[in-house]
Amino acid sequence: MKLKFQLLLLAGSALFFGCKRSSDKPMWDVNILTPLVQSSLTISNLIKDTSSIHLNADKSITIVNRQSLSNVTIDSLVSLSTDPYSDTETLSSLVLPTRIDTTLISIGTIADKLIATGDQDNINLGNGLKFAAQYGIPIDLSNIPALMFDNLSVDINNFFQTADIATGSLTVEIVNNLPADVQSLSFSFKNASGGPDISSHTFSNIAALGGSDSYIEPLANKHVEGALLGSINPLQLSGQPNTVVTLDQSLMVIMTITGVTVTSATAIFPDQDVMQKQEETSLTSLGDVLLKTAVIDSGSIKMDVTSTIKQDVSFTYTIPKAMKNGVAFQQTAFVPAATISGPSHKVISFPLNGYSMDFTGIASDTFNTFYYTLTGRIISSGTPVDLSLTDYMTITVSAEDMQPTSVEGYLGQNTFNIGPAALDLTIFKGVESGTLNFENVDMNMVVENGFGIDAAIQINDISTGNSRTNQFHSLSGTPSSFNISRAPSQGLTTTTSHDFGTDATNLINILPNKVSYSATVKTNPLGNQGTYNDFASKTSLMKAFLDIEMPLSILASQLVLSDTAVFNTAALKKKSVQSGTFTVFVGNGFPLNAALQMYFLNSAGTKIDSLISLPGAILAAPVDGSYRVTEKKNSQISFEVGKQTMDNLYNSTQVIFKIEFTTEPTSQFMKIYSDYSIDFKMVGDMDYAIHKK
Repeated sequence: MKLKFQLLLLAGSALFFGCKRSSDKPMWDVNILTPLVQSSLTISNLIKDTSSIHLNADKSITIVNRQSLSNVTIDSLVSLSTDPYSDTETLSSLVLPTRIDTTLISIGTIADKLIATGDQDNINLGNGLKFAAQYGIPIDLSNIPALMFDNLSVDINNFFQTADIATGSLTVEIVNNLPADVQSLSFSFKNASGGPDISSHTFSNIAALGGSDSYIEPLANKHVEGALLGSINPLQLSGQPNTVVTLDQSLMVIMTITGVTVTSATAIFPDQDVMQKQEETSLTSLGDVLLKTAVIDSGSIKMDVTSTIKQDVSFTYTIPKAMKNGVAFQQTAFVPAATISGPSHKVISFPLNGYSMDFTGIASDTFNTFYYTLTGRIISSGTPVDLSLTDYMTITVSAEDMQPTSVEGYLGQNTFNIGPAALDLTIFKGVESGTLNFENVDMNMVVENGFGIDAAIQINDISTGNSRTNQFHSLSGTPSSFNISRAPSQGLTTTTSHDFGTDATNLINILPNKVSYSATVKTNPLGNQGTYNDFASKTSLMKAFLDIEMPLSILASQLVLSDTAVFNTAALKKKSVQSGTFTVFVGNGFPLNAALQMYFLNSAGTKIDSLISLPGAILAAPVDGSYRVTEKKNSQISFEVGKQTMDNLYNSTQVIFKIEFTTEPTSQFMKIYSDYSIDFKMVGDMDYAIHKK
């Protein structure tokens, strides 16, 4: 008994039979028309990268492809490196504050000194002074003898303990509030530990009750200690009879030490600046680049400090012409005091992110130069410490990893190579064999310039290659050059395009899978024009592209396109197929004659069999007077399959459709439109063996 089922099912649908096999039962044949696969080829099978397909208003197609060749960044133009600046600075000065000490010689002190002489007349006079002062009785002061006041202790240890004085002075002022004139007074003082007088002077004729006199003693190059001994030898008073006295009336010796700087001292040093520097630092490795300004994207100022100063030191580092939010760059850091074990050490880093730096120097008359000030200040500990002008700080200052976000100035003549390099061109990946000629191809090198720099490009080579056919073509007319205009301002770009001319069609008609290129870019080809208005930023680039535009108006000869579809073998795998006929129904919407090749793959992707039609078995779609397809052309191709081939197809999971196209007529370029397609449906008319129960 034979049954024939005409099944019109969609691609991928399966036909299942619930058959129970028994070897002792009789069999009969059944013819069944079974759908096995369905597929459709469109322009995307020719152009694998569908993003390259541009649809024109009339639905004709232009293939647009852009290949990125190179990006020039701001880092390629300038580097903001500097050589480290290292200096060992001794203390420029050590300043001590003004010190005032007063010694009083009163009527009471004079009375005691007279009594202490042991001379009876002096004893009587001394006691008389005390009595007269106590009771307000006038006394005769005309006969007071010359007196000596030795070992007057002056303690300035809370000022300094020892000091080798570099500059400074001692002012000794005598204020006479005694009721007698000072006829003469010789004053001197020295270190309590001994040695020569530090200062000595004789005063004379200082009037009573308010008279004064003074002198100034230079202290430069003198060694002064905190324990001093003064001497008044002699003090000769000239008094009058019948003078009323009080015990607290006195002679004042006022010693003022002022303007003192020391070469070394053990002292309580006040807060003070001990180092002041102003330096210019030049950027290095810039070649002929002349920068006026730069905004810093990242980087820092690094200071490496070693100090022998036995007090904490603060460092204030200022770049007056580096501004952020209207405020100059200034940072302060602290280095701890040195110890008896050795110098202190500290590494300090100050970030520069976001600062706009002026590189025109102190006088704004140069380039690639910034200046800074550095102030070192000791912080008083409140206790005596040993310091000297031989104490030092070794400071190494460097700019670390400075990267600009923008620069301005003259950015130099730089040369950059674009390539030589090769790019994969995938737009013809779907073409397996045959020829495809485009009627016209536009190919351009396009440069988008975001820098405020003029440039010139020399194209050294543009060539294409097809590794499948071993065909190669180089652009005629190379090397060739063209100029690039600068961007008008930050954030804007200029676009310059250089057309490769008619030879671009020949570059593409070999259906290349590689494009090779080589070019050279030279910035500021005319050199420094003295305007110093070049600019570049991190967000702006100089980009080079290869643009290809191919209107899909073609001549094709034996052009092979392919597609892979799932092969429905559920029915075949009954293992009892006797024979069959595969019929492919084709609806061709292309103005191209075609032949069909089908290759069957197993699950490993290996070809296990094939079915191939005669040339021209698929007829071209009809066209109108403008060569536009008017309707699809239907064709039917049948393949008789015997048992041996059928056995090979048992394990098929996929089928590759390969369509070999030739334009019709063969000499006429044909436009390809987006609505063109070619449809396939393959069905099987097969004999099955079905077991009878």
